[in-house]
Amino acid sequence: MTMKKTFALAVVLGLIAPSAMSGEIIHRAGERPREMPNKCSQYPDDLYYGVFQGIGQIGIYLDKPIYEGGCFPTKKRCDAWLYAIRSDHGAGEQLANCRPR
Repeated sequence: MTMKKTFALAVVLGLIAPSAMSGEIIHRAGERPREMPNKCSQYPDDLYYGVFQGIGQIGIYLDKPIYEGGCFPTKKRCDAWLYAIRSDHGAGEQLANCRPR
């Protein structure tokens, strides 16, 4: 069986979600969509600023700095974003908080 036929068969059988091929974010049933920060300059009325700084890994011996931040209208949404970021990069956390602007 050729590679093209194998891939087509995998898509048909549902092993590879068609939307995953287009780059869309997939949410499983029962999961909430991931909270995303607003750009602070575009949302000046947001009350909280969330930041995550740490070290991620590229392979075994290569580290990369990680810095993510943004603004949120509520502390609850900021905390939800921070929880997801910590889940992704928890081992290398150096600074992570949600604070009033």
